[in-house]
Parts: sequence; C-alpha cells; structure tokens
Amino acid sequence: MLVDLRGHGEATGKTIYYGLKESRDLSQLLDGLAKQSQLAPPVAAIGESYGAALALRWETTDPRVGRVVAIAPYVVLSNAVVNICHDYAGLLPQVFIRAGLKQLPAVLGVASADLDTTTVLARHPVPALFVTGTEDDVIPPSDVRKLFAEALPGSQLIVVPGATHETVPYRFSELLPPVLAWLNTSELGGQ
Repeated sequence: MLVDLRGHGEATGKTIYYGLKESRDLSQLLDGLAKQSQLAPPVAAIGESYGAALALRWETTDPRVGRVVAIAPYVVLSNAVVNICHDYAGLLPQVFIRAGLKQLPAVLGVASADLDTTTVLARHPVPALFVTGTEDDVIPPSDVRKLFAEALPGSQLIVVPGATHETVPYRFSELLPPVLAWLNTSELGGQ
C-alpha cells in the first residue's frame, strides 16, 4: 500500500510533523484495515529519506510493524534540511534556513531532539535494514552508520557503491535480493 502522508500528494493538511503525528496516522490506517479484515501482520514499511525516518519512528510505536527497510534515513533533521537546501535551494541564504529550523520545535510543540531519528532509536531501539549510498551528500553514509549503531542487534546495513541520495532507492539489482531476504526473515521484530 502506498500512502500520501500529511502535506504530501492528495493527503489533507499543509503541515508535516516529521513523524510525530504521521506515525499515529499510519497506525490508524492499520486499525482501519484490521476492522475490514484486511490486515495480516507483521506489517513491513519501506521508506526513503523522510519516509525512512518515519518508518523507523513508526516501528518504535506500533508492535504490528515487524520489518522496516530504511533507505537513507536522516539522523539529525536540521542537518538533513541544510544539506537538501544546499543541493536544491543553493541561493536561499543559510541564515533563513537556520532561523526556520530554530523555530520548528516551538511551532510543532516538541523538543528539538525529538525531531531527530537518533533520539528515537536511542530511546527505543528496533531492528531494521539500513541502506545508504556512498555518494549521498544529503544523508552521508556516516550518518546512517550512526543509526545502525543505535538499532537492535540483528539489524543490517547495505552500502551501495556510487549511489546518491536520489539514486539509491532505484538500485534495484543491488537492493532487491537483500531487501526480500530481510522482509522474509521471521526471527526479528518479535514475529
């Protein structure tokens, strides 16, 4: 199932909450599917970048999520935003970006650390398959390794040579076998 998150695609809402509310939205989706007898746990979530960070956060809060494939998840939200802006909005002054990032926790009503995936995994480590590309300058491989270090034993890390942030999810020939193996493993995640 593909989901339009808050503030994306055809979904309602103009604000994204970096997983703070979206993980509850996804759990409500599972509740609805369960009521219609359309849910067969364990659920697997595959996400890239923001979607990967959200999938990890969701796994920490919903026991029905038994498998996560996190492709280039951000570690510290502010670093990822600065890196993305550098790549896609290079003319936007850094002072504006940093000022907005400084205000974001107050706007969302959370501590700034609660927006970071490292904080989430440090509090509630979960097993996951992490994927990074050697040429990713938005979420460098060293960042993904930090998340991998916070995850539960049995987690796996795949480093795709030559892949950038934008191309790593499309490296099907390299990713398909380990992702399928991860999704078909039953000893992790309590399933």
